[in-house]
Amino acid sequence: MKVLHFVGLTRTPARLVTGLGLAMGLGAAWPARAAGWRMQQAPAQTGTPITGRVLDEKGEALPGANVVIKGTAVGAATNIDGQYSINAPAGATLVFSFVGYPAQEITLNGRTSIDVKFAAPQSQSLNDVVVVGYGTQSKREVTGAIASVKGAELVNQASQNPVSSLQGKVSGVQITNSGQPGAAPQIRIRGVGSLVGVSPLYVVDGTMLPQGADLSFLNQNDIASIEVLKDAASASIYGVMAANGVVLVTTKRGGAGGTHINYNGYGGVQTPTNTVKMANAAEYATLYNEKNGLTGSAALPTNLPSTDWFKEVTRVAATQNHQLSLSGGSDKVSYTLSGSYFQQKGLVQGNDYERITARLQTDFNITDHIKAGYTAAFTSASAHDAPGLASSIYPNYSNGGNIFYNAYVAPPVLQPFLASGRYGDPNLIGGGLGTFSNPRGQLDYFVQRSQGQTLVSSAFVSINFAKYFTARTSLGVNYTTGRFYNYQKADSLTTVQVYRGNVLTKGETYFSQPQWENTLTYDRSFGTDHHLTALIGTTAFRYRSEQQIGSINGVQATGADSYYFNLGTVGTASLTNPADLNTLFSLFARVNYAYKQRYLLTASFRRDGSSKFSDRYGNFPSVGLGWVISDEEFMKDGTVFNFLKFRASYGILGNNQVNNNISVLRASYLPGYTAFFGTPSNNPNTGASIDTQVPPS
Repeated sequence: MKVLHFVGLTRTPARLVTGLGLAMGLGAAWPARAAGWRMQQAPAQTGTPITGRVLDEKGEALPGANVVIKGTAVGAATNIDGQYSINAPAGATLVFSFVGYPAQEITLNGRTSIDVKFAAPQSQSLNDVVVVGYGTQSKREVTGAIASVKGAELVNQASQNPVSSLQGKVSGVQITNSGQPGAAPQIRIRGVGSLVGVSPLYVVDGTMLPQGADLSFLNQNDIASIEVLKDAASASIYGVMAANGVVLVTTKRGGAGGTHINYNGYGGVQTPTNTVKMANAAEYATLYNEKNGLTGSAALPTNLPSTDWFKEVTRVAATQNHQLSLSGGSDKVSYTLSGSYFQQKGLVQGNDYERITARLQTDFNITDHIKAGYTAAFTSASAHDAPGLASSIYPNYSNGGNIFYNAYVAPPVLQPFLASGRYGDPNLIGGGLGTFSNPRGQLDYFVQRSQGQTLVSSAFVSINFAKYFTARTSLGVNYTTGRFYNYQKADSLTTVQVYRGNVLTKGETYFSQPQWENTLTYDRSFGTDHHLTALIGTTAFRYRSEQQIGSINGVQATGADSYYFNLGTVGTASLTNPADLNTLFSLFARVNYAYKQRYLLTASFRRDGSSKFSDRYGNFPSVGLGWVISDEEFMKDGTVFNFLKFRASYGILGNNQVNNNISVLRASYLPGYTAFFGTPSNNPNTGASIDTQVPPS
């Protein structure tokens, strides 16, 4: 894929994005400032002018670094040469910060010029804090298998879904992209972890997404970090939902200082690669004649025009993405506001996808001990779907034969159009070639559109008391709607492709999942050798979904404004209305202990109660041990390892990606899983419990 990548004010004039991608920089972080002028600084500043330069760990200029007077909202940002200027009172302390680097605080002490050189980025430090279930932890104290990817590593990937940007960055994680516009990639964390349901659990800012959801509602420029919990010990804090791993997403939050404006965008094209070499018309006719020579059937001329059907239905597809964000705040309030527009044209002609996202986040420091905040992310998407390919927005419905399959099997001697203007017919060639569809006609007559909206939001209040305790309560909600229409006009394209009925099919779906979560955390260091963190909490959510799909014949439609059921033939309508409702209540606890940051212990326990099972409750414990061997005296003089840690862990996970009430179903009709369990009246508990498989042993 060729990509032209535009960003804000970057430190490098150009970078290679992906494949043959070319990035041209206008800026990764544009802190409300262009070269030579300042957009925001507190009005009527008093004090002594302070100037200087900010450099990175290599001694190069660092544009976009923040310079803030500590304890105020007065700040400035460095220009493209790393230079800054700010008025500050005598004796003030300046805070220098930049994303990915440890902040530095420098007291003026009468100086009027201060140059700052940042140390190595924090991402290279073992003291990095990584997000774990219901909290954070120092990277060196982690005893489970947790991989962390920072947002800065995602932003330069020309991907329509943040999950796709993880490809090749996390060991043990396999990501497969279908290439269809807007389609969610398939992710497998250390292989398949269950018989039914193979998707991981996604948690965005503490809000758990429903089964089958993905991260398509997020623009990857809004992401601060993604953590992947790969083993049972680290994921067991999520209990019955974590059989296939957990993906934790933390979005960006505003900070104290002036207003920052950031633009990031790219444009590119996609083309098929490593395509299958197909026979041309002469080769096909030769092979056809050799086969039919054995039966005495009519031969095909070897000089017929040739059609490359794959090229006939595909194209060079353009894609573009634009994101604009504002962030800033003071010691009391911080905010982030962002919006983006994404468009991707599919490789199949007519297959398009558009998405608009908006996100608002605000944090309030009400007092020194009370904090509150909320986050809301909204997405609206629309797509022109392709024949036989599941819609990226409404994947529960697809219609028609797969266009790629038909393009590969269509004879190259078949022409898209005849001289008369009608579509080429395989049965008008020689003695008839068979029941092949004309892919050109299939594309031209396929009409299907889909739309969808998603809202993921959460609000929290946290209270710090008795110095070491933090109580937090949060309420989250995930609400998604989707709809589609498909219209098949009555016509006879070829002797094979005969459409009857003027059939209109429409569908609507929605699901909602409110979630309430409460935690109490105790975090204390005893002297310099002991560090203890203890957590207890509860989680409860209620998932509900409903879908309606109906169809009717006889709709004489002239366009999208006439796709209505009341225009159809009475008595030909059909309707399906599947629905789902389930609840979950959980209690959980975890203890982390570190002695000299060298000897590590993590233990967790979760008890889940799910309405999907007759045996409602299950227990999910875990324990992890760690030993930082490189800190031992006998390793001090070693030169082979800079850091060496031994860890061992054990945990139990569960899987709730199953149908409701499977314990009392009389029969399963899923292919490969047909089984009879008896009747509910005489054997009501036969089947699966929350922590056993189907059928039970």
